[in-house]
Amino acid sequence: MPEPDQTANQLRTGSFLLLRFVVGLLTIALPPLLILLDTMFLEGSPTARGSLSAYYHSGVRDIFVGILVVDGVFLITYKVFERTLENILTMAAGIAAITVALFPTSVPVGMALVPLQERLGEGTVETIHYIAAATLFVSAALISVQFAREELDGPHHPDQSFTPRFWYRFHYLMSGVIVGAIIFVAVTQGFGVLDRFSILLGEWVGLWAFGASWMAKGSDVRRLFFG
Repeated sequence: MPEPDQTANQLRTGSFLLLRFVVGLLTIALPPLLILLDTMFLEGSPTARGSLSAYYHSGVRDIFVGILVVDGVFLITYKVFERTLENILTMAAGIAAITVALFPTSVPVGMALVPLQERLGEGTVETIHYIAAATLFVSAALISVQFAREELDGPHHPDQSFTPRFWYRFHYLMSGVIVGAIIFVAVTQGFGVLDRFSILLGEWVGLWAFGASWMAKGSDVRRLFFG
C-alpha cells in the first residue's frame, strides 16, 4: 500500500499531467471547432474564414475567446514560482494568448466596432493583436525546444514505450513545424501567393504542433488514471 505522502505526490503529478494534456487537447480542438460550429450550427460563413482571429467577429466568439483565455491562464500559472527560461516563455505565451483573445482584428464591413476599438482605435487594437499573435507562435516554438531539451537533460518521459531520444526529436519536430507555419504565412501574405486562406492554414498547423507538444508532455495515461 502506498504511503500517504507518496499517494499525495501521485495525485499532484496526475493533476499536473492532466492539465498539460487538456491544454494540448483544447489547443488542437480550437481550429476545427470554430470552423464546424460557425458553418454548420450558427449560420455563419458558408466557407472557412480567412483566419482564426476572424472568428472573433462571428457567432463562435465566446468559444474563440474562452479557449484562448483558458490556455493563457494555464500558461501564465504553469511553473509560476520557478525562475527558468521555460517559465518566462510560458508566461509570455500565456499573456500573448489572452491578448489575442481580447484585442480583435479589424471588423468586417457593415459590423460595428467593439468598445475597445472605439476607445483605442481600430488600427491600434489590430496592431496589438498581431504583435501578440506573433509572440504567441514564437514562444510556442521555443517552448517545444525546451521540452525537447528536458527529454535528455531531465527525467525521462513518463511514457516508457518510447525512448527519450524519440521525444527529443518529436518536440524539435513540432518546433520546426511551428516555425515553418510562421514562414509559410509570411511568404504567402508577403508575395500574395495562395494567400486567401494561408493565415488560417498556418495558424491551424502551428496550433496543432503546439498542442501535440503539450499533449505529449502529459500523455502518461497509466499515471493519469491508475496512479
